[in-house]
Amino acid sequence: MRLNRNIIGKTKFDSRFINILACTVHPLKEPGAYFGTVYLKKEIAAEFEVFLDEGVEVSQVNIDMDALVSQSLSGGKRPVFKVGKNGHVLFCATKSDQAFRVRLTKNPEQKRPDFDSKNLQENDLYITQYFQPGKYVATHSSCKGQQLEIDVAYPQKKRHSRSSLYQKKNIEIRKDGFSDQQITLLPLQALVFNNLVPGHIVIELVEACPKPDTITRTKASDLIKAKLKKKGLDNSIRKYRWRNPKYRHLQEKQ
Repeated sequence: MRLNRNIIGKTKFDSRFINILACTVHPLKEPGAYFGTVYLKKEIAAEFEVFLDEGVEVSQVNIDMDALVSQSLSGGKRPVFKVGKNGHVLFCATKSDQAFRVRLTKNPEQKRPDFDSKNLQENDLYITQYFQPGKYVATHSSCKGQQLEIDVAYPQKKRHSRSSLYQKKNIEIRKDGFSDQQITLLPLQALVFNNLVPGHIVIELVEACPKPDTITRTKASDLIKAKLKKKGLDNSIRKYRWRNPKYRHLQEKQ
């Protein structure tokens, strides 16, 4: 298993694009067919359709950008998804860190789409996860001068249980700014932005967080080494065994 360094070291997020650590949820309002287009580096990478059918019980459909592109490259048919009344569409990427852009339109001939991830609409959700601990700052294009400080702390085994990762935190974006000025998260804990005004969100790491107790651990290790050196046990465990009277008979056999 390989670790994706681009994901681990990701320090900037933009709601205009979807990747493995950031997804978007859009509510569909009018029944009917929606034609979707996935863009990658300004080029069309895949196409799909979504049907809002009031007779369907499914309230949410998840559309994976990586799966769509893979199917498109293999020459497969255009995927079709169905969702029920007041349904939501979640756009995500499950494998790559590429910047996907999505558009939805009921009429392919109209220039203005019904949805474009480039500019989130009212009641759209933007969900992010942060791998790199540190201090982040979030801004919104419709809230000039307003910002949200996001502190991503190193997890501490005694204080934070694994269940904390599944407890998402919510932030509303209003005309007067963010609902909170500061929020604290654990690495990979989900943060949900509820857009009550149109626009896009940018989140950047402004200060990296050093590993906790690094200095303390270094001093402790130096202290242990000094004690071993003082007792003449600093070279190896084997050397310690030979100097221990319990193992003198083994040394004589060598």
